[in-house]
Amino acid sequence: LWSDRTVAPRIKSLVSELHARARTEELGGTSGQTTKRQPPHTTRDPTAVTRNAALSSLGDCEESFVDQRRKLIQGSVLAHVKSLGEVHNTVGLARAGSSFILRLCQMEKSLYEHFFPIADTTSEPSALVSLLKSHCSVLYEELRPRILSENDLEKLVYLIEVLRQEFPGEDILRRELPGDCLIGALTRCIADAQERLIFRAEVFIRDEIRGFVPSATNLNYPDIILDPQATRAAVEAASHSSRESGRIAQDQPGKTEKPVTGIYATWYPTVERTLRLLSMLYRCIDRQVFSGIAQEAVSICLHSVSLARMRIAASRRPDAEEHAQLFFIWQMLMLREQISPFDVEFAYTEKEFDFTETRLLLGRVLRGQAPLLTLSQPPRIRQRTIDSKRLLEQSVQTACEAFILKTTRLFLDPILAFLAKCNVLPVPDRIEAGDVDGNSFTSLKQSVGSFAHPSGLRQMWEQVCDAINTELTEAVSRLSIYVTKPTSRSVLLRPIRANFAEAASELISALQTRYTLEEREEIGIDGEAIQKELDSLDEIFGIKVPQS
Repeated sequence: LWSDRTVAPRIKSLVSELHARARTEELGGTSGQTTKRQPPHTTRDPTAVTRNAALSSLGDCEESFVDQRRKLIQGSVLAHVKSLGEVHNTVGLARAGSSFILRLCQMEKSLYEHFFPIADTTSEPSALVSLLKSHCSVLYEELRPRILSENDLEKLVYLIEVLRQEFPGEDILRRELPGDCLIGALTRCIADAQERLIFRAEVFIRDEIRGFVPSATNLNYPDIILDPQATRAAVEAASHSSRESGRIAQDQPGKTEKPVTGIYATWYPTVERTLRLLSMLYRCIDRQVFSGIAQEAVSICLHSVSLARMRIAASRRPDAEEHAQLFFIWQMLMLREQISPFDVEFAYTEKEFDFTETRLLLGRVLRGQAPLLTLSQPPRIRQRTIDSKRLLEQSVQTACEAFILKTTRLFLDPILAFLAKCNVLPVPDRIEAGDVDGNSFTSLKQSVGSFAHPSGLRQMWEQVCDAINTELTEAVSRLSIYVTKPTSRSVLLRPIRANFAEAASELISALQTRYTLEEREEIGIDGEAIQKELDSLDEIFGIKVPQS
């Protein structure tokens, strides 16, 4: 480079003269009267001939300079970039190679200016631009095969983040033309990395989410939550045993073998993988592309968790059905919470042609019942919108309503059964001890062993109180294992308390209209007893109800 600069003064005077003549004649042609421009082979103006010759000679000099520079250093540039690739990974090569190419392009521009004066115009010399882009393409051609062969999603995401955040900085933009050429090459690298990332994401969804086959350890809930370290050790042991026995392929590009730690270790694998994939892709690819991938991933994840719920419910462990229900609610609530920050639509619209009418018309035409022109009618277009977020919301709502109903009936069934039987029988006009009618409610009250007898009601209330202290307490304890946030638990438990308060209010109303004061005192169900059980529910649920 320095040897080239030593001969620059001897050449620059000639190049400056050519540039001055071309520039002077160009400016001179714009002053004075406008003359009609003649074709090059017919013009006789010596000024135009001199200008064209100067421009042609100047262009030949620039092309010769660029060709000689390319022949001189292109091999060295390629060898140096390859040597950087031997000691660095893809991201390291992008960083070191970009710094080298940027410095090289800046020196090339400086050398160019020693030979050729750059006019004060908005456009850069095409010969210099071509030279700098050829240097930048060396880095791109070295990076591209590495990008297209990369299978690790995290490495692709990291590469895109580095290329986006580190290189379009003020230092590079301040370099003007060299920085612009380098950014153009790096932009092509980012596009290639995004295409590869999208492809590997589809492969990840196919293999790791849709193709996930859970083992007994993956479905061992709630032990996975209660003892995650033991579960993690069991999963690692099972994975090692499978590899040793050859049941897992040895060459699976892009397959993640890193153990999941922390709170994520308790999540169902497909949920953890779905959320991890979406968090990686969100800021690295186009929003519309991300929306399509997110819709597919969430839909497949929802189906996977539903299958896991059925397998947990079919296990032989105690309370398998209850644990399966809570497992599903927990995973769906968490999935909904984690995808809420993604500001995209988890939906896509399918459009397809409906050829039903066209087929009928074709049959009529072949039978001669309709003219041929009837086939010119276009087929109908049917469209169907699939929204994974809405399906997730529906699944959460259905599962939560089923849990609330099932938990309510654990202790409230006796009261509901009593109220249902009462509603069948009319309310007596008078409530007197001696008023007896064979099939009336009054006669049932006096029949020992009937549902309306005061002793039976007292026994029913004791049964409800026992269920609250035993079965309901156990159900809330199971819920606390899966749903740890008090606010989330209160969303599920408050409707249960409201159901009890409503049923208790109806029970008090039925007692007041169907029983005498002496009978109600014998039964022992009054406002004080109801409030006592409501306080007991508040203590079990761990919620605070504002006093009215």
